[in-house]
Amino acid sequence: MTILLTVLCVFVLVGLVLQTGRLRHRERTLDSAVKGLAKQEPMAHLGMLLAGVAHELSTPLGAIHCCLDTRRRGLEKLAVALDDLQEADPADPDPGQHLEKVLCLLGAVRGTDQVLDVALERAGVLVRHLRLTGRGQEDDLEAVDLNDVVDGAMLLLHNALKQGVTVHVDRADLPPVTGHAGTLGSIVINLLDNARQALDGSGQVFVRTFVRDGSVGLTVADDGPGLPDCGHARGRIFEAGFTTKGEDEGTGLGLYIARKVALVHGGSLEASNREGGGAEFTLLLPAASGDGAGG
Repeated sequence: MTILLTVLCVFVLVGLVLQTGRLRHRERTLDSAVKGLAKQEPMAHLGMLLAGVAHELSTPLGAIHCCLDTRRRGLEKLAVALDDLQEADPADPDPGQHLEKVLCLLGAVRGTDQVLDVALERAGVLVRHLRLTGRGQEDDLEAVDLNDVVDGAMLLLHNALKQGVTVHVDRADLPPVTGHAGTLGSIVINLLDNARQALDGSGQVFVRTFVRDGSVGLTVADDGPGLPDCGHARGRIFEAGFTTKGEDEGTGLGLYIARKVALVHGGSLEASNREGGGAEFTLLLPAASGDGAGG
């Protein structure tokens, strides 16, 4: 009997030793995993930040590319037109036609100046935001006219929107909002570009600004296919990385960034399907002064 008890005690002790060893191994493994995640988290945040900046830079860089291409082609035609003007026959019954062509081409080249200015300013704002974020700082707040933000976004997307897409803009008299014009611009740019992509080359976009119950509002709607019927997909449209577009068409960051900017400014961004068909996004921001009325 004593021998049996001794054997059982030995087995129990061996089991406890083995179990303790397994627990300590699991504890070390878990601790190592936690430390690994802790190291990965800053990199994940950095990756998201860089992906967001890259996404936001694509619009002004695209506008700059289009403008430079327009200027290049315009200058080539202008050189030919100037040669024609120089070689024009004095006896030509309509000597002004060559000069008119030169002036027209010159106007087209100069017409890109405003777009280049806005695009370069936007790119500069994004780079400054990235630099300040790296330092743990923020831009100073300013009074922003949402109508001006809409105009800037329309200018940057002019070349993309003019191809088969008609944009209707209804501007109300707005009080200013307090925030950052550059980051608020990212909301309007993303909403307009999403509407353009949803139309697949042809359709209408409706932009409206308004004042309602002390808030400044903006709606961007289109007459495209609308939001997904699947409730699960519709509930995820503001999630980082979620997209219904192809791999080469979307990063899934546009609406995520837009809503995050709205929340940072004390506002909201919601999505729905409009009655006439298509999607509608509504941005609300607190007015800097005055209660406002109507909508």
